[in-house]
Amino acid sequence: MKAIGSPNLSKRKEFLGTKKLDAAIFLNSDPIFDTNIKYFSNFEQEPGGYGCLLLITEKERKLLISSLDFARAEDQADVEEVVDVKKFNHSYTETIKKILPPNPRLGIINSIFPASLYEALKEKGKARFLDISDFMSSMRSVKFENEIKLLKEAAKIGNSAIRIIEEVVQEISKGRKVREMELAKKIEQELIERGSKKIGFETIVSSGERTAFPHPYPSASNNFISKGIGYADFGAVYEGYFSDVTVPFTIGRLGENEKKIVEACIACSDLAIKNIRPGISISSFAGENEKYAKSWGFEYIHALGHGLGLELHDEPIISQRTRGDANPKFKNGMVFTIEPGIYVKGVGGCRIENDFLLKNKVIPLTNSILIES
Repeated sequence: MKAIGSPNLSKRKEFLGTKKLDAAIFLNSDPIFDTNIKYFSNFEQEPGGYGCLLLITEKERKLLISSLDFARAEDQADVEEVVDVKKFNHSYTETIKKILPPNPRLGIINSIFPASLYEALKEKGKARFLDISDFMSSMRSVKFENEIKLLKEAAKIGNSAIRIIEEVVQEISKGRKVREMELAKKIEQELIERGSKKIGFETIVSSGERTAFPHPYPSASNNFISKGIGYADFGAVYEGYFSDVTVPFTIGRLGENEKKIVEACIACSDLAIKNIRPGISISSFAGENEKYAKSWGFEYIHALGHGLGLELHDEPIISQRTRGDANPKFKNGMVFTIEPGIYVKGVGGCRIENDFLLKNKVIPLTNSILIES
């Protein structure tokens, strides 16, 4: 089966030539797990297992791998050659030295490339390195149609859990006691039953003053869900692609401060969705939305949203403080979350998060709403 990222190989080869790189290197080696390997080769491994290394030159892709996965890689990987590192003393360094020209110039993802391999290649292979993170992030931020289909399916699975939250909130409003952990397990069970390969991340269920923390610990406590503000944050994974949803809810009568937090959060979400369009600066867009939050008397402590793909937090990062490209813009084909959050210690917080596709206009993929009882 062709790798999803195959159509981008021409861009990759052009980039290698422009930067005079002999190859780009992507590595799986616990705890490092580089999704670019699946993207460019269609070969999958479970995180924490035996690793592999993908070399992409201007002419071909070579997958370097141990004997344990060699036969499966030959059967499943979309590459020009699978190389058993056993032939080179089970060493990536020795294998790369044999395959590439002397003193190679290599493109790496600097933030996750292991220092041990970096030093070994630099010392033994006389390699020179260039960080290609920004190029990779920009290229992968725009999704192909087959990626969009998988993201839509992940979003559909995520949507199925919203009904579970609605039912539990109604039960609590009628007097039933439900622990945060119990709701989290119900959500996760629903996601798995609907086709999620695994849980996208540890499900958050938070209520009362715990909602003042964007990432409470534990993510879901053994406390009973209390009256006031609450939210559930969860995600599905379908064929490696993520969805990410946060559903806010209220139980009983809110205080004036709680009401303002909820109203501001929903208003910021509505404004953001209304203002997105192709070609506008992401940092300027996020900055304007943050100004709106300040007009309510609040400040953001996390990004307004993030891209979705083979990683939960993919590009683009929707924030005034974007990373990489100095002025990234919204582009057709991007899939991302919008998730404004308002948090006040001692009172509570509110976050609503939905997934969207940009195709000339903003197309919602998930259906999170404020659930009130």
